Amino acid sequence: MRANIILALLLMIISTNAFSQLPQGISHQSVVRDIQNNLIVNQPVGVRVSILQGTLEGDAVYVETHNPVSNQNGLITMIIGHGIPVNGIFSEIDWSGGPYFLKMEVDPTGGEYYTISGTTQFLTVPYAMHAGSAEKVSGLEQMIYNILIEAGLVSLVSDIDGNLYDYITLGDQHWMVGNLRTTRYNDGSAIVTGLGDSGWSTANLGAYAIFPYLGGPFCDGVLGVDSDEEMVDAYGKLYNWHAVNDPRGLCPEGWRVPSDEDWTDLTNFLIAGYGYITAHNVGNRLKTCRQVNSPALGDCNVEEHPRWNEHNVHYGTDDFGFYALPGGMRSNNGVFLSIGLFGYWWTSTEFSEVSARAREMSRAGGRVIRDPLPKSMGLSVRCMRDAE
Repeated sequence: MRANIILALLLMIISTNAFSQLPQGISHQSVVRDIQNNLIVNQPVGVRVSILQGTLEGDAVYVETHNPVSNQNGLITMIIGHGIPVNGIFSEIDWSGGPYFLKMEVDPTGGEYYTISGTTQFLTVPYAMHAGSAEKVSGLEQMIYNILIEAGLVSLVSDIDGNLYDYITLGDQHWMVGNLRTTRYNDGSAIVTGLGDSGWSTANLGAYAIFPYLGGPFCDGVLGVDSDEEMVDAYGKLYNWHAVNDPRGLCPEGWRVPSDEDWTDLTNFLIAGYGYITAHNVGNRLKTCRQVNSPALGDCNVEEHPRWNEHNVHYGTDDFGFYALPGGMRSNNGVFLSIGLFGYWWTSTEFSEVSARAREMSRAGGRVIRDPLPKSMGLSVRCMRDAE
């Protein structure tokens, strides 16, 4: 019975939603069930996380607690390293001093009476196994993802630069979690970058830009982000449509930039398959729950990026782990706009000689909006493929 509880805990708790690298923490989502396997919905859940050193019963070098609120699908969001510290300092863990073990304890009633618990060893794989990704994968992220891979709970896909992405299955589609971060096409050719406003607005070849973390004439600085590298980890890169349409391929091998029809199939699947989802709120169900003053509370209520700006009605719940982020845009005149306010994603579908179809989600609305936008704009890109 004890083994069954531990296995159930591993299956329901250690399910990470995105390979996003938040400052000293891991964005993490879980579906929570009680011992009778019933979903725990729309209520606070008590979670205690301990990192043990040496053995299954070793000393706890770090302990924290969380009180996330589950949504109507039993989904909670936590950031390991951002809980209420009980013992130790997360950023000072010496991961070379392992082995380490992850102990998760849960109180389904939302208190501190942890009736379900389980411990599993962190597995390590040399960074060299992920070519080019040594600076893109933190130690704890790597260990947790190795546990998930071993358990068959998650699969990863790598772009040509070695950036790693989780993916989710919705209907007959696989969608990568997180915005694309590659600097190269699939044949190894570099994508043009570093263009000024004039060069950006007149470019007729593929290019990408990175939203300025220090802000600019029409945008504020990005709280909690202190470098271009952290900005890319948080929101990905902004590509013009010429890069999307380049025959050398922007997405990893076997993946594609979704067409207008692919995006429509996604939202239609959610609206048809879930009675509480409509055209008016499907965007809210896809947005990350990270928001300033989020009514979802818990680890969803954050100030630091990546996150949405405040809204009391159209806040994200991320019911499926899609993790839609408000990465803003680079406009067709080169100006950066709308970080925290809007997320824009290209489709591969051309609309006219100068524009292409895109999708938009807004801080102040719940829809997924279908727009034709100028090809010279810089937008986020998600990759997908047909499920086997």
